[in-house]
Amino acid sequence: MGDQLSGLAEASPSSPESEHARFYLFDAATRFLKEAAQSRPLLLVFDDLHWADKPSLFLLQFLAHELRESRILVIGTYRDVEARRSASVADVLGALVRDGEPVPVRGLSLAEVSLFMEKIAGRKPHDSLVAAVHRATEGNPFFVDEIVRLLAAEKGVEEWSRPVSGALTIPEGVRAAILRRVAALPAECRELLSVASVIGREFDLTSLEPIYGQAANQILDHLGIATATGLLTRVAGAPGRYSFAHALIRETLYEDLSAADRQRLHHQIGSVLEQLCRANLELHLAELAYHFFEAAAGGGAEKAIDYCTRAGKRAMTMLAYEEAAGHFERALHALGNASAFDDGRRCELLLALGAAQWRLGDAASARVTFLHTAELARRLRDAELLARAALGYPGTFALVVRGDDVLLSLLEEALEGLGKEDSPLRVRVLAALAVELYWTSSVERRAALSREAVEIAERLGDDSVLLVALHGRCRAVPGPAGLEERQAAAEKILYLARASGDREMSFLGHQVRLLSLLERGDIRAVYAEIEETTRLAAELRQPFYLWQVGSLRAMQAILDGRFEDAERGILDAMPVAQRARSEIAILILGSQMFTLYWMQGRLGELEPATKAFADQYPSIVAWRAGVAFLYAELGRETEAREEFERLAANDFSDIHDDGGWQITMSMLAWTCGSLRDDRRAALLYPLLLPYEARTATAAGAALTFGSAATALGILAATMGKWDDAARHFDRAVDQNAGMGAR
Repeated sequence: MGDQLSGLAEASPSSPESEHARFYLFDAATRFLKEAAQSRPLLLVFDDLHWADKPSLFLLQFLAHELRESRILVIGTYRDVEARRSASVADVLGALVRDGEPVPVRGLSLAEVSLFMEKIAGRKPHDSLVAAVHRATEGNPFFVDEIVRLLAAEKGVEEWSRPVSGALTIPEGVRAAILRRVAALPAECRELLSVASVIGREFDLTSLEPIYGQAANQILDHLGIATATGLLTRVAGAPGRYSFAHALIRETLYEDLSAADRQRLHHQIGSVLEQLCRANLELHLAELAYHFFEAAAGGGAEKAIDYCTRAGKRAMTMLAYEEAAGHFERALHALGNASAFDDGRRCELLLALGAAQWRLGDAASARVTFLHTAELARRLRDAELLARAALGYPGTFALVVRGDDVLLSLLEEALEGLGKEDSPLRVRVLAALAVELYWTSSVERRAALSREAVEIAERLGDDSVLLVALHGRCRAVPGPAGLEERQAAAEKILYLARASGDREMSFLGHQVRLLSLLERGDIRAVYAEIEETTRLAAELRQPFYLWQVGSLRAMQAILDGRFEDAERGILDAMPVAQRARSEIAILILGSQMFTLYWMQGRLGELEPATKAFADQYPSIVAWRAGVAFLYAELGRETEAREEFERLAANDFSDIHDDGGWQITMSMLAWTCGSLRDDRRAALLYPLLLPYEARTATAAGAALTFGSAATALGILAATMGKWDDAARHFDRAVDQNAGMGAR
């Protein structure tokens, strides 16, 4: 049928004298199609109408009008930019659009690009690879096809399931197609576009004129030509501002320039921007950093270092941590090209980079950065730089899950290097060392160091370091005996943080207060604190805070008895925790899953994971107690007894007063009851009795086993003290009901 229609169109006369003959042929085509459509619906597709001759377009126009009532769907495709080049073609297509229904075709979505890649590779590509392809092509199907096939040829489809970073190579087919379109332009217009490509995806006449060196009206003429051909578009609402129609057009033109030309133009553009934006330079630091960095290989490294550093600091204040890290990395690279190599300056940049990496959630890279800084500081014999590197290594307020010998050594070295004189830096190192000693047996030293940090901070009268010292103190006295002190410290932290506008310390203060209120069983106040921490985490936009909010929401759902919501919340928080590369996040969320599965009667499903955590983190006694508890719950008495005996070997004296003490003791009490061990029950009972009115919680985690009186009831019953057991159980029922803990 397609051949027959083509023959009719070709036979159609094009002279004015042949109007009657043309009508005859068009009418014949119409009748032919109507008859064909009587037996079955027809679909007619006319592709690339922007290249069609006038007779073919007249035929299509006639068909579209005459076939409205027939069972025929006519689809015509065309590129509007190409169609506008011919006035006659544009007129006919305009009439066709009015007779039909225009359907603008957009680029492929992220999901559609993923599906396209999966069809080619036969396997699902990694999300980061899909995002990179979509970002590079903006969904343009031709560009997507070219890039995907290039990737398949270069990498092999077996590599598609792995994460990628950085820009993708522009395929030769895409480059050739773009350069063919550009080659059709006048020479001066091509040159102008090349200069504009160095400015960026978007540019304006103000910055282009002094660089290109022609009058504004001449430049506008060239821009008009490029816009008419679809290479450029005008930016809506911004007179005189233009954008390359596609990022790959700009990249192709940019890469077509020689390295020397690119460096020269970047330096020119940077110098022009300095003059044009001198009144509000802060708003243009990122642009200036980019241009002077790209020009740095050809000279001018000093400006590149300066602007990249300033742009990085500005990005940090705006919580744009990935952007900040990129700026600091470029500043370090430019410093390598500087004539005067400066280790002190390099240390400052490394410290800034490490802080950005931590807030971005890239803990591994941050630690490498801070160790490199420490090495340089030793070479310089600079105690302050060494101390700052040691403080940066564990993260601003990172939670530790095991003793880190490298960090302990670094902090001890830093403390010795600073001497005995009071200073803000000494306070920070003392507080950090106290926190790092959490998983060691140095309980008394930990408490003494944190106390000294608070005392020095109060003598100095420096609220910013007092905040750090108080938070360190909360972490140094994490057990149930330190509840009152933690609560008082939390109130002071919140007061000082509000006064200084420190949102990070506000979050941490609310977190300490929340967990203290949870231990007291004041659930209404706890839920109010969850709302406040959620708000602050959304403002801070750091994985470290976001996963904690997810865990708080999951704890709330567990207490409410909304088990499906709880599981969904934990699973949603896991990717955020993994992005933060935080061990403590995985452990806390894993602990919540343990509690949830216990309440659902599914604890057996977590046996391999529980044993793995216990083996991997021997200093966290709660996981070993969790293994004993799991076996007891599953009725595997022999295995439960073996684990229980290991923990009771020294009458429980090896279990330190840490943040998990109450949870650990509660699980041991349940296990003790299951094993009917009245002798061990008599040892555990007096240890737990002072905290009967409390809720069994983990001081640093959103985790609770409900009323602590439950464990006491079990122990009293195991010893045959039935009146005490009944009293404890009654209290537990009242406390849990009062908390709404179904």
